[in-house]
Amino acid sequence: MYMKNVLLILVLAIVFFSCSNASSDKKSSTQSGKTAATSQNTVSQPAPAGQQQSNSGAVNNVQQPVYGANGQKIVPNPNAPHQVVNVYPVNNNGNNPNQKMLNAFSSNAINSSSSPFKSQKDPKSQQAEKYYLSAIQKAKNKDVNGAIGDFTQSLNLVKNAYTYSKRGFCYLQLQDYNNALNDFNEALKLKSDLNNAYFSKGICEFEMKNFSDAEKDLAKFLEKDKKTAMAYNYMAGLKFMRKDYEGALKDYNEVAQLDINYPNVYTNRGMMRHYLNDLKGAVSDYSEALKRNPDNATALNNRGAARMTLGDYQSALTDLNRAIALNGSYSDAYDNRGKVKYKMGDQKGACDDWNKAYSLGLQSSRDLIMKFCK
Repeated sequence: MYMKNVLLILVLAIVFFSCSNASSDKKSSTQSGKTAATSQNTVSQPAPAGQQQSNSGAVNNVQQPVYGANGQKIVPNPNAPHQVVNVYPVNNNGNNPNQKMLNAFSSNAINSSSSPFKSQKDPKSQQAEKYYLSAIQKAKNKDVNGAIGDFTQSLNLVKNAYTYSKRGFCYLQLQDYNNALNDFNEALKLKSDLNNAYFSKGICEFEMKNFSDAEKDLAKFLEKDKKTAMAYNYMAGLKFMRKDYEGALKDYNEVAQLDINYPNVYTNRGMMRHYLNDLKGAVSDYSEALKRNPDNATALNNRGAARMTLGDYQSALTDLNRAIALNGSYSDAYDNRGKVKYKMGDQKGACDDWNKAYSLGLQSSRDLIMKFCK
């Protein structure tokens, strides 16, 4: 899903005075239409975990061809990559740093607490404990499927909340969210105050796109545990999706306070400030993100967009040039750079960049081409 941000008003009177050789027919049609054109900075926005962000207005639905300033027909690529930032904390790519954090959380949860069977001396409980301890050892050795098998054997003998919860964490590591959710629900039936189960339920529900339930369970977890940055990060993503930018900003503040090195926290918090029109605050956060990773193309694009709105065109151009150098298929950055160039009087350069953005699948660039590049 593609979302836009930060309105930049372009007064048509100024636009057409700056455009040389404008035809009288074009002037006439402009006077009979709206008196101002509205343009938005293209800020890279979050996409749900494991999904590719799409642009608003499918390119395939364009009814008439678009031609660039050089007269050549623009053929957009609807499958072109689109740069996004991970607001949401889980991605199906195992190399994602947030996924690694989730796996570490799951491992710690599996290994924590002593055996719940120690006080039980009957043969069935003792046998269940053997499977339980064997499962934990297998989980430590990264044999997650073997651990699930032993936890299952233990549960066949004795139903226990901790066994369900630990098997749920094994399923969570395998991204088997349906089975994980079932286990956490069973654990809570047996022990309603098992707080980690609420957090883990929230993760599963998030991944299964049950966002309302996910937010309820994460909120319940955070009532008792206010020290888990990952939980606040999930909450921020959920609030962003329902456009509660102030709520998301508060949660990102918590993430940054608990873990200043949490992946993407400054880029994401900057984006919330951007949405709330705190452009100087957004620039500050994007700059902080770039201190930690100078090759963060998303932070460069977004800082360039914010600086453009603040009127610092030269700094914006520098940021956007760097973003494009890092990612030559970054449609948002081409779109924003075109707007900066237009503001700086480089109409040809602006149209070239908008043509490139549109060819990469950014539908909104088509409107700019149609208005200012024919």
